[in-house]
Amino acid sequence: MKSKYIEKELDDALNKTKIHTLFKGSVFLTTILFNLKFKWNTEISTACTNGTRVEINPNFFMSLNVKERVFLYLHEGYHVAFLHMIRGRNKDHRKYNIAADHCINLMLKEQGYSVIKGALADSQYKEMSTDQIYDLLPDEPPSPDDDLDIEYTDDNGEALSDEAIEALENDIENLVLKAATASQKEGEKPGTIPNSILAELDRLINPVLDWKVLLNNYVTGHAKNDFSWRRPNRRLLNLAYLPSLYSEALTHISLAIDLSCSVTKEQYMAFLSEAQYIMELMNPELMSIVTFNTNIIDIFKMHEGDDILDLPFNNGGGTDISTTIDHYNKLNPTVVIVFSDLELDHPDNEPTFPVIWIKVGDSNWAIEPKSGDVIQYPVDV
Repeated sequence: MKSKYIEKELDDALNKTKIHTLFKGSVFLTTILFNLKFKWNTEISTACTNGTRVEINPNFFMSLNVKERVFLYLHEGYHVAFLHMIRGRNKDHRKYNIAADHCINLMLKEQGYSVIKGALADSQYKEMSTDQIYDLLPDEPPSPDDDLDIEYTDDNGEALSDEAIEALENDIENLVLKAATASQKEGEKPGTIPNSILAELDRLINPVLDWKVLLNNYVTGHAKNDFSWRRPNRRLLNLAYLPSLYSEALTHISLAIDLSCSVTKEQYMAFLSEAQYIMELMNPELMSIVTFNTNIIDIFKMHEGDDILDLPFNNGGGTDISTTIDHYNKLNPTVVIVFSDLELDHPDNEPTFPVIWIKVGDSNWAIEPKSGDVIQYPVDV
């Protein structure tokens, strides 16, 4: 079926919807929506999203009034914000989609938006999470007429491999984290981001280790450290604006992250979460991050305001830290923090710099380094 409308007419209507969203919506949600790819698609009945793109049937869109178009646009954005395409992947897709629609529509209705006629918004589920609604819904066989707007495909509509699923989920999580950061920088009031989303963000980015204590032994002139109001600690997303610790001593912090095939995406995200927190806690002028397997993969130089959580996850191969040690031996850093499962051979070369080894997991193949402090990461990821 072809669209009844010319491209300019559609684009004008969409742009007006985006403008209304900017004026009425939160920075958190508009950041998500404006970072999604968009496509008109007459093959679907209403709209859908896979977490990185939004598709809308142009004929359905134009049949709505202005307020209903805004509702539809926000609805798809909240599917991404709630990470529905990640959390529902291993559930009954139809049933989970219904639960998610009830959750979002009831929330938007409570916020004063105009609910599209026929949209799922049963008041018995008010203030329930998607998972709570899912558990209450009856199991029913899928119907060929089911219209699901949460997709589990790539941007071409193709089924995903396990590797592609990990990459897509990483992109979605990073987008939501980016939106939460933008919301905090804008100073949006507590409650702008729903509590269930905050809980999920906390799982992704809340640090486990007390870096102020761990780094204390490696900071020269530690007495000069003080609290600075130069920038907020963004982990306190729904709390007060609090100062971050600034250290004149650690102007350059160095990290090495193991990206061999034995390191999982969850472990990598934990590594990045800790790295992001170190950067915000210490406010160094520069943080350099080396990712490695049998050789150095990438070297990233992060400055204040950069988002470490955007760094790519490209794991594979074995593990040999020798090249990374050579790299840092030439630089003679104050301290290097190595994140690894320690499934590696003893290197021929020894580090001439202080090392903190953050060991994740409990592999039988892990080694005990000959030098440096080894700290077991306390969470099983």
